Amino acid sequence: MLRGIWSDDCESYIRPDTYAMRYTFTLLESAQANIRLASDDANTYLYLVAGIDDASVVLHENDDIDSDPTNGVEPNTNSQIEVELSAGDYTIEATTLDETAAGDFTLMVEISEPTAFQQPEGVPGYNIEDAACRAEDIDDAEGFTLHTSGPHFYEEDEVGYRGIATTYKSIWIDSDSEIRGVDEIPGDATESIECIVYQYNDINNARWEGLNYPNVLQWSGANYPVESNEQVFIRPLGDDFLSYNLRTRYDKDTSQTITAVRMLDADALTVIMVALSLYDSSQYPDIEQLEGIAKRIAARIFPFSDDDDDDDEAE
Repeated sequence: MLRGIWSDDCESYIRPDTYAMRYTFTLLESAQANIRLASDDANTYLYLVAGIDDASVVLHENDDIDSDPTNGVEPNTNSQIEVELSAGDYTIEATTLDETAAGDFTLMVEISEPTAFQQPEGVPGYNIEDAACRAEDIDDAEGFTLHTSGPHFYEEDEVGYRGIATTYKSIWIDSDSEIRGVDEIPGDATESIECIVYQYNDINNARWEGLNYPNVLQWSGANYPVESNEQVFIRPLGDDFLSYNLRTRYDKDTSQTITAVRMLDADALTVIMVALSLYDSSQYPDIEQLEGIAKRIAARIFPFSDDDDDDDEAE
């Protein structure tokens, strides 16, 4: 438990004209966080922020703890955030609802093992990490460094939910430079191989949100500007799949060309995306390399017969 004092020595970065104290922490793996802010002197307000700099993004916030008489929680002006977090850097801002409110407070932070993912009804047990890219899926993984993120569990009111229950990400980068997260590409990287596994809450969302080309484009454009795109077609990898090329602007100095395929495992409500990316290149990645990686993952995850390929080649 931490004890602190609100005074004009430290002002909030988020709430204008309020005093605040900020605390940072790093998770090396996914965990369940329970953060509670209490004070007898002021009405508390609590923020959980992604990152550790001033421009970080607010993930969660809470003013008053909801009352729950059945569990002994009465209405009060203290604050609490309970959330599942993936590995990364985080900042807690302990502040007040009212402007220039001063006084003492206590902050309690508990970090524990993440709660077990509850499968949607009717879905068989499924380890989504098995669907991510492994070294044996890649023809020449020796020159690449593996980084992983997740599993990340979504709530219905969370940005980016779209029917996604949980995600897991693995990315192989042709650089041994140290990075702080899987979304940070080192400046000396020229190529990456990325797998993202999306597990949905029902089959309709899996197909509509995970395999619908306009929806995929819109979601991609929400993260990085899409400068050009085209749908491409490779030999079938299953009953439901989508493959496409994108050219995006990773940042103001770095362009990115992407060739990607998405495959649906209908039994597990899972869409597996495999993407090859080239940085500062005018060419799209080798689609045959992508097809080879996707086929190896497909063979491991859901029934896939080489006979299908033989039939295609015979036509």
